Amino acid sequence: MAPPVIFAKTTVAIDHQDRWRQLNDEVGGNPEWPPIAIKAAYMLGVIHDTCESVDWLLKFPNVTAPQPWPVTYLPAVGLCLSSIELLGRCLLGYAGHDGNKGRNLEAGINYLFSASPKHTTPGVLAVTNYGRYSIDDLVALRHFAAHGQATTNPNRRFQIIDIELLDAFPQLIGSALDRYWNSLQTDPDRCDLLGSANVLPLRNTPIRKIWELFSWDPVAMRYHSVTDIFLRFDWRIQ
Repeated sequence: MAPPVIFAKTTVAIDHQDRWRQLNDEVGGNPEWPPIAIKAAYMLGVIHDTCESVDWLLKFPNVTAPQPWPVTYLPAVGLCLSSIELLGRCLLGYAGHDGNKGRNLEAGINYLFSASPKHTTPGVLAVTNYGRYSIDDLVALRHFAAHGQATTNPNRRFQIIDIELLDAFPQLIGSALDRYWNSLQTDPDRCDLLGSANVLPLRNTPIRKIWELFSWDPVAMRYHSVTDIFLRFDWRIQ
């Protein structure tokens, strides 16, 4: 059972709104939930699917004795950062069919780190025991991983990854998506941007997954939060 969903009113036409309703109906979702809420749940579910894929890459080659470094760690970083591009698309309300020249990814990464403690070095978003990462570093890493690990844009700074980079990302992703989900309850402008974003309603499984993950916690006496859901991932490498 999912929590009640009451979003701010939208003033734009929701893309594929009949399809969003159809997918929600297929998984037994509350028919009273508006298409904007179903679309938001789908986005969360797709990002969760990708995080599950990251989780499996980090369990390579044996779940009981994982050794993902160096074979599968870089693909895991690429997948993780690619999932954040979807958040950026929704934040910007981008209606195009391409990557928006990297702006979707940049918007998603900036939102991810916007509530985290600021580092003393200007421009640094993430710090590990082995390196410091700016937004240019993270964007370049994502493109390097996604494009066959072949080359990078010479106008972007680039450094290779280290084994601690993903440690903090489950917390960062969960916190960012929680803030985003909660902002949709009260911010009509943010709802309008989500409504305008070009997101393909491909399948119903991400919606089913999120409604199930939001289920009631009898111990805490509340519904699970978005942060709860993503903190189940542990990407630290021993």
